[in-house]
Amino acid sequence: IITPAVSSAGLLYTSVSTGSVYGIDSATHLVSWTFNVPDSASDMGIPTFPVVDKNGVVYFGNRNKYIYAVNSTGSLVFKYLTGGAISEAAPALVNGVLYMSSDDGYLYRIDGS
Repeated sequence: IITPAVSSAGLLYTSVSTGSVYGIDSATHLVSWTFNVPDSASDMGIPTFPVVDKNGVVYFGNRNKYIYAVNSTGSLVFKYLTGGAISEAAPALVNGVLYMSSDDGYLYRIDGS
């Protein structure tokens, strides 16, 4: 039920309910990499829509209270602990600034520049 994101290089980013994010080559349809969210119970899933920046970094949140950034090769760039679960969030990325809400009632702003 989560809409995937596509980078300018044609890499499709999607997630599954088991807590994994996939980078899929849109030309070959092959999985380029898999990122398994650490410390995530298998039933937690990734309830946020992924967003991708101009450098191919994908951002998403998890019910384990973290916001993640993963690069175009599937390596963790950073994770940021919020005060509540990230659930059913549609993050926004505007001019290199990420905005994502949390169940703690706050809107988080992370400047990627």
